[in-house]
Amino acid sequence: MTSTNHSPLENKNHFEKKGKMKPLDFPFLLTVLLLLFIGVMMLFSAGYAASLSKTGDSYFFIRRQIIWSFAGLAMMAFASVLTPKFYTRFIPLFYWVCIGLLILVLIIGPDAEKRWIYIGSFQFQPSEFAKLATVMMMARYMKIHRDEMHTWIKGFLIPCGLFLLPCGLVAVETHLSGAIIILGVGFIMYFVGGKHKGFCILLAALGVLALLVLA
Repeated sequence: MTSTNHSPLENKNHFEKKGKMKPLDFPFLLTVLLLLFIGVMMLFSAGYAASLSKTGDSYFFIRRQIIWSFAGLAMMAFASVLTPKFYTRFIPLFYWVCIGLLILVLIIGPDAEKRWIYIGSFQFQPSEFAKLATVMMMARYMKIHRDEMHTWIKGFLIPCGLFLLPCGLVAVETHLSGAIIILGVGFIMYFVGGKHKGFCILLAALGVLALLVLA
C-alpha cells in the first residue's frame, strides 16, 4: 500500500505557496501610478476646452478617464493575485479571439477606420489586444517547444506564423505603426528564444523586406 504522507518540508513549501502573497513591487507600482497621473493631467490640460465645447462640461473627459483609471487599477490588483499558470491556460484562447477580432474589424469596421470596433458608445482597437496576445502566445509556445526550436517547422514556421499572422492583419487595417511594433517585438522574441542562427538571419532578411514593402 502506497503512503500518501508528505514530509514536513513539502507541507511547509505547499503552505508558503498557498498561504503567502508575493511581496509588492513598490518601484513598479509607483511608476505605474506616476505615469497614470501624468496621463490624466495631460488629458485634462489638452481636453478641457474640447470637453466644454462638445459636452458643455469641462470635466466630462477627465471624469470619465478617472473612472476608467480606477477600474484599471482594480483589475490590476485582481490580476496580481493570480498565478502565471492561470494565465498560461487561457493564452491560446486569448490569442485566437484577438485574431478573430482583427478579421472582424476588417468586415464591420467603418470604411475610413478599419481598425476600430464600436459597441454603442464604447470603442476599442483589437490591434492593441493583439500586441499583448502575440507576446504571450510566443512566450508560451517557445517555452513548451524549447527543445524543438532548431527544427524547420516547430522552430521556424510555426513561431514566425504566430506573429506574422496578426502583423499581416493589422497591416491590412492600414495601421502601419501597430504592424511594425508586432513585427519588431516578434522578431526580438524569436531572436532571444530561437536556437538556430540561420533561422534568425533568414527572419531578419524577411523582416527588412517586409518593412520595405509596408513603407
